[in-house]
Amino acid sequence: MTKMKLLSFAAILLAFIFVGCKKDKEEITLFDDTLYGQESTSAYAEKSISDDEDALTLRSGSGDCNGLYVNSCAVITEDNSTFPKTITIDYGTGCTDWQGRTKTGKIFIHLTDSLIHENAVRTVTFENFTVNGISISGSRTTTNIGLNANNQMVFNRIIDTDISNGNGTFQRNFNEQITWVSGFNNDFCGDNVLSITGEGSVTRPSGVLIPREIVTPLVYDQSCGYIISGVIEIYSLQGVWSVNYGDGNCDNNITITRPNGTIVQATL
Repeated sequence: MTKMKLLSFAAILLAFIFVGCKKDKEEITLFDDTLYGQESTSAYAEKSISDDEDALTLRSGSGDCNGLYVNSCAVITEDNSTFPKTITIDYGTGCTDWQGRTKTGKIFIHLTDSLIHENAVRTVTFENFTVNGISISGSRTTTNIGLNANNQMVFNRIIDTDISNGNGTFQRNFNEQITWVSGFNNDFCGDNVLSITGEGSVTRPSGVLIPREIVTPLVYDQSCGYIISGVIEIYSLQGVWSVNYGDGNCDNNITITRPNGTIVQATL
């Protein structure tokens, strides 16, 4: 679902392996210039997908999400006027959206029902799809599993995608639960707040599989545009890395704690 845009920082684990006994300054340089950049690029590409799939299928309780839209240069078609149906977004040989991202190819969004209905399933697949030259294949499946005890809508999302750039292919496998905390009862998506939990892994081009888990729910505030709080733990042979998204302030800063206890401040 949404802005269900988890930024996976699994790349930082390999930084520790490579730098070994190097000085902190050298570690930070490696982290910032190579591995961090590769993983950030992958997450950036997936965020682009979330934006468009939600713009077309994430309906609030009172109507369409008028605060989200797909750029007019994309050709959008539906194969049916009722459910189930498939929505196709065709970006052609190049379509630049309102955030300056150029996309090519097609995204297919299959819906069994309106996503606000319990048991509705949204399955997203791709055909020759790229965003700013980054290729994405695989699938993203979101299922409405009903209301929780607080009368909030809850979704399960399974991500099984390959993201390829000049540094190889990253396999991303996540199983997440997204709770629609607030903003459901109006047709403006700009005030949506989502809470995300779950776990998964990233397999890097080298074949190394890096597990990770959300140990404190990630809170995404659409009015801010960033994850504003929450903690991810990433597991390596050297120990646990912690990625902290903050205490609720609207910013793009994170704090990374290495297994040896040293701390790095970073900007998304």
